[in-house]
Amino acid sequence: MDTSLGTANRQIARGAGLVMAAFALNNLIGLARQMVVLNAFGTSGEMDAFLAANRVSETLFTLVAGVHWPQLLSPHLQVH
Repeated sequence: MDTSLGTANRQIARGAGLVMAAFALNNLIGLARQMVVLNAFGTSGEMDAFLAANRVSETLFTLVAGVHWPQLLSPHLQVH
């Protein structure tokens, strides 16, 4: 195997591992957030209102991020 190909493969594996670790950390932080919020509000009307308001902002963020990420990354992914 060519050494430059081996180096590229290691860099890809390292990047994939970093993304995987970031997703795992995100899920753990989200779990902690949910535990804090549920502890503060319990199962009440206030909690339902919080979840409804939070769902709207998360959906908007997902839509905007999903549309713009490919546009932001495409110049960096082009082969010169």
